[in-house]
Formats: sequence, structure tokens, C-alpha cells
Amino acid sequence: IAQVSVYSMLYQSAMLNVDGAMFYFYTDEMSAYAEGPHLSSYFYNGIRGPLFCAFALVGIYTYNRYMKEWTYRRVIVFGNLSYALVQVSTLIIVSRMNLRLGIPDSVFVLVHAALRSMTQQWTKMPFRVLFMFLCPPGMEATMYALLKGSSDLGNSVSDSLGGALLAALGC
Repeated sequence: IAQVSVYSMLYQSAMLNVDGAMFYFYTDEMSAYAEGPHLSSYFYNGIRGPLFCAFALVGIYTYNRYMKEWTYRRVIVFGNLSYALVQVSTLIIVSRMNLRLGIPDSVFVLVHAALRSMTQQWTKMPFRVLFMFLCPPGMEATMYALLKGSSDLGNSVSDSLGGALLAALGC
């Protein structure tokens, strides 16, 4: 159990997170960044946020419907490749290519949030299922706390590493 928990934490740590910087990219005023999308904080948090949560459920549903019979390796590889593809698509809006393709910022942000949330669930579900099988009877709450704690620690490390990367790049 400890080895899987440590692996889960390291796995989450390796997914560098720059969401804090992206919030400012999306919502900065014209005076701060003239070329930015200039979305409102309400749109980003009040519309994009709930959509993100709703598509997390879609990700769990699609995992249960289509991937639950797959091997762990296959789900992890597919989930990571899908998630990486969605994350790389962030470059489309940062480079403003979406406008050249005729995709409005708000539409791109909503579609990106939905796909990111769904694929993020695909990367997390194998660990949730694995922990369920490793869980000794009567220890369900403790195991969930261990899984969530490991995942949250990995996310915190991911946030810190993402911030350090942005600082190193001078962003």
C-alpha cells in the first residue's frame, strides 16, 4: 500500500501545474496584457468552474463505461496521452492561434476545461480503483484519506514545480 501511495504522489507531482498563471492570463485587463483573452473572473470561476466539475463526472462515467475492463497500464497510458494532448492544446490559446482559426476565446476555454477535466479523471481513476482493491476490510475511510492525502501532496508539489518552472522561464 505504501509503495502505491508513494507512486501516486510522485505521479501527481510530475504533472506540472501552471493554473495560477493561467488564471491571470485569462482574466488580465487590457492594460496588463493587451493581447490576452480578457475574460471576466465571473466567466472563469462561475461558468468555467462548474463546467469543469460537471465534466469530471463525465470522465468518471466514461471510465466506468468504456475503460473499467482495461489493464491498469493501458488506462494509465491512454489517460496520460489524452491529458498531455489536452494540456499541450493550451499553447493554442496562449499563442492566440485559436483566434486565427476562428475559435472565440470563451468557446476555447470552455472546451479546453471540459476536456481537461475529463482526461484528468482518466489519469486518476486507476489509482482510485487500485486502492479500493488494496484496501483491507474495515479500513475504507483510512485508505481514502491516505489516497487523497498522497494525491493532494503530489498536487502541491506539482503547483510548486510549475511555479518554479515559470520563474525559471522568466514568466
